[in-house]
Amino acid sequence: MARKSSRRAAGASPAAAAGAWSSVSTRIASLGCVAACAVTLLLYRSTVDVQSLATGQLDARACSRESYRQVVRSCTPAKGGCGRIVIDDFATAEEAEALAAIAARGMAMGGGAGGPTILDLQSGALSKGDKFIDVWVAFNVTGTPAFTRSELSAYEEIVRRIQHSLGQHFGVQQAHLTSPTFFSRISADKPPKQANDEYWHSHIDTEQYGSFVYTGLLYLSTATIDFEGGRLLFEREDGQPEAAVSPRRGRLVLFTSGAEFPHHVEKVSSGTRLALTVAFTCFKHAALQDFLGRALAG
Repeated sequence: MARKSSRRAAGASPAAAAGAWSSVSTRIASLGCVAACAVTLLLYRSTVDVQSLATGQLDARACSRESYRQVVRSCTPAKGGCGRIVIDDFATAEEAEALAAIAARGMAMGGGAGGPTILDLQSGALSKGDKFIDVWVAFNVTGTPAFTRSELSAYEEIVRRIQHSLGQHFGVQQAHLTSPTFFSRISADKPPKQANDEYWHSHIDTEQYGSFVYTGLLYLSTATIDFEGGRLLFEREDGQPEAAVSPRRGRLVLFTSGAEFPHHVEKVSSGTRLALTVAFTCFKHAALQDFLGRALAG
């Protein structure tokens, strides 16, 4: 089924953080329904035998023409230059622990009513109940010390290294960090309260988020230890899973964001899954100039 793509300006003002994220969440829910309802039952057939994606090697694919109509030299993937790669131990145990602590501290100011909780430190958007609040405002209002730049150094370093990996594996020279770049926590003990909580629907990142050209997923928890389920499932054109990535602490999945890689997250059946999504664009107008600019000096 053909899908219409849409573009959203990145780097929304802090005052618009909740509205921007609500818009993204609504798009997630609507895409999940409109584009995937016809194959919903297929997606929930047993996926035990889905082959795991090999680690350490680029799985190259032809790019979707529809996803990359605007070409930026030294950034937009060429016709045969799309692909995906899984890199184990990309983040050290210490780095993963530091990132998980950042997520926990920020999410303590809110928490989604359903399974997912989102924390976007650039815009400040944080799930709280069935809405989004601004975590930086919440710090101020409650008198809770906000993050300092030094406290977020592990976050800044990981983002820098993921950007460097784009050059190594995709030959990208001029990609820009884009919004949303965010932590996500999925708790199996919280059933969905609204359509936006249904994180398991099929989607394509260029259509769901607009500015994405390359998607990075860094796992901060491990399947079968911290939670059950929760694999990243890449799909064939018929909606059936064709490859799986099992979350493992410190593991990075890096892939082009277009229609060559429709995917969804398997339902988390127990425990809590934690991950960091880091996205890159080729468009300067969608670039984040200082994604930790709201952190305190120090």
